[in-house]
Amino acid sequence: MALRFVGDLTAVRNWVSLGFARLAVGLTMVVATIAAMVLIDPLLAVAVASATVLGTAGTIAMGPALREADREARRRRARLAGRVTEIVSTVAVVQASNAVDRERRRLRRQSERLRGAMIDRSRRLGALQAIAESTGAAATACLLLVALVTGLTAPEVAAAMTVVGLLIPQLRGLSRVQEYRQKQQVAVAAIRRFMDRPTLLTEPLGPRPLPPGPGRLRAHRLSIGIVDEVTVELPAGHTAAIVGPNGSGKSTLISAIARLVDLERGSVELDGTDLAEVSLADARSAIGISAPDLPLMRGSLRRNLTYRHPDAVPAELDWVIELCDLRPLIGSLPGGLDHRIEEGGTNLSSGQRQRLMLARALLGCPRLLLLDEADANLDAATTTIVDRVIAAHLGSCIVVTHRPERLAAADHVWHLDGGRLVEHGRTADLLAADSRTVALFAPDRRVSSDAHEQSPARCETRTRGLNAGR
Repeated sequence: MALRFVGDLTAVRNWVSLGFARLAVGLTMVVATIAAMVLIDPLLAVAVASATVLGTAGTIAMGPALREADREARRRRARLAGRVTEIVSTVAVVQASNAVDRERRRLRRQSERLRGAMIDRSRRLGALQAIAESTGAAATACLLLVALVTGLTAPEVAAAMTVVGLLIPQLRGLSRVQEYRQKQQVAVAAIRRFMDRPTLLTEPLGPRPLPPGPGRLRAHRLSIGIVDEVTVELPAGHTAAIVGPNGSGKSTLISAIARLVDLERGSVELDGTDLAEVSLADARSAIGISAPDLPLMRGSLRRNLTYRHPDAVPAELDWVIELCDLRPLIGSLPGGLDHRIEEGGTNLSSGQRQRLMLARALLGCPRLLLLDEADANLDAATTTIVDRVIAAHLGSCIVVTHRPERLAAADHVWHLDGGRLVEHGRTADLLAADSRTVALFAPDRRVSSDAHEQSPARCETRTRGLNAGR
């Protein structure tokens, strides 16, 4: 997106620095040339001006077709670039899915479409250049025809030919002006579409300061996306577990509380202050979050650890490293904290990445800690790390989890289903009652032995059908 945006700005710059300047010079020269022809013979001026006007009209008429060709070439180039970027970033998925040949064929088709669009654009540019050349030739022909009809002297004809010779390069230049102009219009349209997109976040005008506090949270009729009319409260120093089936809006609720998106309706208050009224910097300093959508970044392990709180003192950094059990990892990596982490942490295991993201969120002692599936990639032995983090955290904590054992560490449970808060309350009360939360964490129904016996047969039948289809 950034490269396309820079390309669009380059097209605008070319119109201003090359196209507009050439247009101003070309029009000045055309007017001066016609004026000079009037001094030689008014009939010559009329003839040359007529040819010039017709050629200019043809150039202008080519504009919409050239603009559409530019737009189509830009669209095809963007699609091909997007496809290549996607394949490079997900090459492991492509290989594991045995889709290499299929992606090659798709790239080949998109390349052919781009080639066709570029050829069509070149064809239209060639037609535009041909109109310019034809205009110069027509002006010369008109001059000679008028000279023969009116019986101009040889010196007059020579002077007129000299003046027309000055006009022809300007006509060629005006065809390039049309090229720059159409590319600029396509670029400006793309820039406007980009700028008109709604932003995810808005900085409040005249933001209020966020006063210090213990981390008391209140969401009132919070609505965004699938989440609808959620009203909950979390006392300072307490832990809430958000549970619910997949797609129920748990991660969306976490993003809204973390001030990563603007709400459609409702409010989120931290220690009595609406987060929509404070600066984004104040809100982010008070809230630490670990989520799958917030991956590690390219750079050293130290940079990833301290990215949220780069001014952390060594004692605090050591405390977080011990708490998240990162000491063995740091000791095993060449360079320790200076070891380079690849984008997304691909040179680390999933559990190591999870612990590192957890430590990053915890550094700086945020008054509100948000953990979205923080233990999803940790084995049974290392899930105690999350328990230690929750127990050691002095502020409030919200945990999105699918693990029944995680409820034991929570003071409150918020049960979402279909974006709505279907049940919430103190954990002990909900677990003691016959609640929907208890039903959510009940063991799955066992599949009957008949179903198990029929499964291989169904698999075999489907496999034969697929092979026959191939």
